[in-house]
Amino acid sequence: MLASAARVYRFGLFELNVLSRQLLRNGREIHVQEQPRRVLEALLERHGELVTREELRERLWPTETFVEFDDGLNTAVQKIRQVVRDDARNPRFVETVPRRGYRFIAPVEVDGETEVSAVVDKPAAPAPGVRQRIIGWGWIGAASALVCIMLGWFYAHRSVSPPASPLKLTITPPASVEIRPGFRGGSAVSPDGRAVVFVASRNGQTRLWLRNLDSLDARELPDTDDAVLPFWSPDSRSIGFVAGRKLRTINLTGGPPQDLATVSRPTRGAWCDDGTILFSPGRGEPLHRVRQTGGLAMAATDPAAGGAYWPAPIPGTNQFLYFNDASGTVNLGSLADPHASRPLFAAGSNAVYAPPYAGHPGYLVWMRGATLVAQAFNAKRGRLIGDPLLVAERVGFADHTRFVDLSASSTGVLVYGAGNMALRRAVWLRRDGSVVENVTDPGWLRTVRLSPDGRRAVIEQGIDRALWMLNFDLHVSTRLTFEQELSGWPAWSPDGSEVAYTAQRGASRLALYRRDSRGGFPEQLLAASRYDLYMYDWSRDGKYAAYCEMNAETKIDVWILPIGSNAKAFPLLRTAFNEDSPQFSPDTRWIAYTSDESGRYEVYVAAFPDVAAKWQISTHGGSAPRWSKDGKELFYLTADNHLMSVPIAPSTRQFQWSAPRRLFSVSSMGASYDVAPDGAKFLVLVPTEDLKANEFTVLINWQSGSPN
Repeated sequence: MLASAARVYRFGLFELNVLSRQLLRNGREIHVQEQPRRVLEALLERHGELVTREELRERLWPTETFVEFDDGLNTAVQKIRQVVRDDARNPRFVETVPRRGYRFIAPVEVDGETEVSAVVDKPAAPAPGVRQRIIGWGWIGAASALVCIMLGWFYAHRSVSPPASPLKLTITPPASVEIRPGFRGGSAVSPDGRAVVFVASRNGQTRLWLRNLDSLDARELPDTDDAVLPFWSPDSRSIGFVAGRKLRTINLTGGPPQDLATVSRPTRGAWCDDGTILFSPGRGEPLHRVRQTGGLAMAATDPAAGGAYWPAPIPGTNQFLYFNDASGTVNLGSLADPHASRPLFAAGSNAVYAPPYAGHPGYLVWMRGATLVAQAFNAKRGRLIGDPLLVAERVGFADHTRFVDLSASSTGVLVYGAGNMALRRAVWLRRDGSVVENVTDPGWLRTVRLSPDGRRAVIEQGIDRALWMLNFDLHVSTRLTFEQELSGWPAWSPDGSEVAYTAQRGASRLALYRRDSRGGFPEQLLAASRYDLYMYDWSRDGKYAAYCEMNAETKIDVWILPIGSNAKAFPLLRTAFNEDSPQFSPDTRWIAYTSDESGRYEVYVAAFPDVAAKWQISTHGGSAPRWSKDGKELFYLTADNHLMSVPIAPSTRQFQWSAPRRLFSVSSMGASYDVAPDGAKFLVLVPTEDLKANEFTVLINWQSGSPN
């Protein structure tokens, strides 16, 4: 039976007083009928638990027939949702458990009698999307459901000492949902350690998802379309994120998102104890600060000190961490004085602060190479203590942004995402996937493109993302670009004398440049825009360059730049969807590209320059199209990381092709490759260790794995 356990329940903007039978919103009474109010009271009494339809019938409809009860309960729940402005498809408050009952899922404050902790339903079968293992982080292993129950019990009894041994959970999203890694996605653990928010896409739509760590389920958050890089408020009740070039916040208990500031690039904010939110408004700019209620944004770091990115709060102080791009250091900043920041140590990425917990000191956590390390940190004095300790190995990061998807709670929980970068080596592979030879040692290799004669390759490599020239005849690798800022996305001229590429110079947008492939000559600007530009291909006749523009309104578009003439660049593919990775056929009559117009990325071929005629080539996900030198094959990667070959028939009018054939697995999502001129082998950037992109990792009580 259900019995009243409290006098007042508070959730979001609402308050239900059981004794006075009043429902308030922002302190003002709102009308709700008697039966819906009693159903709401019954759900609030056991918030977080499943309340079955039979239990509600016994309590509220004991004398009615089944039909009367069924209609009455359905109507009552509809009335509740209308009053609290909830959505049955994307609930914030009342969740329907089909054919069983309802669950109140929002956080609830209880006044009156002592709150009875909720329990976790024992599932009949493992939930899809959750790995059926908890990796013993050196000491312990357990089932996912058991750990969720342990966590739920621990959070409900916070006075109980935490588990002595650390736990490592690897969590994947629900079926058909794909986590977005790196700086175009992101995850974050709440300060209280109870939940993780992450960015994921389903059916082509990217939103925030929320996963309570004491639950096996994740739910989509409404009003968060195209969100990236989420971060939490200090009280764990609100989430900040960037969407549509706006810095926004949303309250988990209700209400629409609030726009706070305009940004020109993805940025993760830092929500400080005093209600200040720190963020980076654009490339090369200082950090800015804005109140959580909105208002004028002001500089929070010295504008003369160079670009500042990836702020992280230090709770209990007016200090914060950030990455200084100009100096390559993690800096300590102050909310009291934008000129008072100072460098702490040299690093290749951002750092976060993990507050003291369970007798452990506070730590700074950052990445060194591919390893997460932590070092004790005296927040009051702003001083590192002792030596760095190893936390986790084989951690990915988002390459040219130097961003590690990393967050820490105040309760011994650390969360990191897969990133989009791993240690790789260049390897020649035959058409059956067998190894011909290893070409390079392992390194931070991103992209490879072979010269037209196949005797050289330009490789984008290093954390700073420079271009290097690999000469197969001389067996040497030499640097091609020496600028401090990134250079990437290379494409060869048809005669191999030049390389075109994308580069950032100063605080400007990513633009297109060209330079002599032998080096020794300065680069020349090809094209620039108010949006970032990404180079992809140079046609074999030398007349056109194909590149992509990152447009805030139309997403990723394919543009064409005529080479050697005064003609202006023009958009070739610009729709409401993403069009990416354009590649000219050898005769320049066709152009292959990828698009997510079907709900996921697939490979298409269109006529050039009249793209009205097009054909979908892949059917199970596709990326990275490449043509053979003779134009008789088109290659691409599937969503499950297989290299496919598509036979192409010569044609003067219509594009003709045969069914794709699987060649071999490349063992890594987003692997870069190119085709040798004879089509008999491929130069592939192969990870030296597996990188799991569609998951994030949770470390619980991680400090116990290191000396105190």
